[in-house]
Amino acid sequence: MRDEDPLHFIVSNFRSLESQLMDCMEYIPYIRQNMDTVSPKFVPILIESCSIIDSIFSHMASDNGHHHFKKFSMMHEERLQLEEASSLLLVSPMQILQPFKGWTRVQPEWWRAYNKVKHDRIGNYSAATYIYTVLALVGLHQVIARSWIFLENLMKAGWFNEADTEGWLELVGSRHACSGPPDLPVETKLVVSPIRDTFIESTDGNCPVVSQEWKFSARVTNYIWDHEWG
Repeated sequence: MRDEDPLHFIVSNFRSLESQLMDCMEYIPYIRQNMDTVSPKFVPILIESCSIIDSIFSHMASDNGHHHFKKFSMMHEERLQLEEASSLLLVSPMQILQPFKGWTRVQPEWWRAYNKVKHDRIGNYSAATYIYTVLALVGLHQVIARSWIFLENLMKAGWFNEADTEGWLELVGSRHACSGPPDLPVETKLVVSPIRDTFIESTDGNCPVVSQEWKFSARVTNYIWDHEWG
């Protein structure tokens, strides 16, 4: 009998947090007017998302030492390339988020919020805003998607577009060849992140658009069409 897989536990944690956030979205639409909204419902999502990110970074460091966020960025940016990683948030209207943008230079505001709430929930309750909670969960999604130790778990969870037969076969082949995975989107109910590189392009007007070279599920494709042509 195989030992319990701790990485499966992380994926299950994400699913639970995503479900909690989607429950919040049923009552509070994630739109510009509501992004600074504060709620006790956001606190466990913010705290747990960042705590899991911290655990994954520590696990990848393989030294059981305590590191500050800046140290993590120096250790893991080259491998994970989170600096310019973009994710799709499947809300209406769809949003393109970069939670780790600039993290090698300055600590992201959502991580600062996590530290404030973690150390003093009474004095810093107002830091648990909607936008920081969403960015923390999307940040966790990116870390899981781009940490290749999770590949088998992502496949079991059904987070790849299995209708993309060619990409699926490449993914399976990469596991057996012990090579890096192909460029594929990792899709959950609320978030889509690239397993490597980026699926975001910029037009002449600097308006980000999603590359047509990536093969998304029909569900995600509909969100993209509505975002770009709606």
